[in-house]
Amino acid sequence: MRAMRRMAARSGSVVRLLLAAGGVAVALAGPGGARAEPSVEANEPRSLGGQVAFFQDIRVAPDEIRRGDLVCIFGNVDVEGEAARGVVVIGGNLRVTGTVRQDAVAILSGVRLEPGASVGRNLVSILGSVDGSAQVRGDVVNVPLPLVPSGWSAPLGMVGALIAWGALLWTFFTFLLLLLLAMLAPARVRVVSEEAPVSLLWAYLAGIGAYAGMAVLTGVLAITVIGLPLALVAYLAFIVLKWIGLAGIYHRIGSAVAGRRGRELSLLGAILLGFFPFALLQLIPLFLGGGGILLGIAVRLLFWVFVEIPAVGLVLLTRIGSRPRGHAPPAAPPAPAPLVPTELP
Repeated sequence: MRAMRRMAARSGSVVRLLLAAGGVAVALAGPGGARAEPSVEANEPRSLGGQVAFFQDIRVAPDEIRRGDLVCIFGNVDVEGEAARGVVVIGGNLRVTGTVRQDAVAILSGVRLEPGASVGRNLVSILGSVDGSAQVRGDVVNVPLPLVPSGWSAPLGMVGALIAWGALLWTFFTFLLLLLLAMLAPARVRVVSEEAPVSLLWAYLAGIGAYAGMAVLTGVLAITVIGLPLALVAYLAFIVLKWIGLAGIYHRIGSAVAGRRGRELSLLGAILLGFFPFALLQLIPLFLGGGGILLGIAVRLLFWVFVEIPAVGLVLLTRIGSRPRGHAPPAAPPAPAPLVPTELP
């Protein structure tokens, strides 16, 4: 009897264990069968620190939180998750589909805000572009850069805008320099103007030699520290001589155009009239979009080859505009005959 009781007790214990295990299995089993419940830690986003990148991209994945500042120079930043601190982009692109808790600053960069994105503080774009809309709790400061070629995104568009602005400023500087040369060296400009149609081929050859010699001289002087200031002085002198030649070419063109209309212009008027078409050829392409920028660069290269090189040669052939090529300096007047005293009768 005692043995039978012990066997029944053990059988009951086994049954209870099986029933308990079955209950646990049913509770854990889902519609697709038995599987373990995912841990809470697996659903938490990864927490990472800040990052500073040069010529590299930064990406904040949807399951990431960046606890430090994100700084990217000449690269792109893509915020799909959460940036707990500030984001700074220079010369790249900023795309936000997630959350930036503090300030977002873009300099010479494009900003793209996707639907559902948010910026906790201020959004600042300097000399760039801002596209899209997002929830910005602070101020939105957008200082765009004009003359950005259409269809060009940052940073390529920013480079194109800088090229356009550089061309505008250079044209204005050229106008002031031509005005100054007309006031300080009118005789030299006229001599170069008279020599332009006569010695154009020789001027081109002389200009090529002058550019080659200038490159060699600058390279030799730049090797030593002492020669660097001399190289700078030589380069500035070369630029001044080139602009004297350009002023002479502009004067020749302007005088020819006015002469066909039966008019005679002043020195400055003829220079500006000759300069005007060249300025238009270099500026108009800048307003034609991305292809116009490339066309403007090509026009500038052709101008250097066919105008600036002969201008330098003309200055050399005329000895910096002192006299035309092949003309001997004027002979000195003969000395007066000595006075011979005459005797009075």
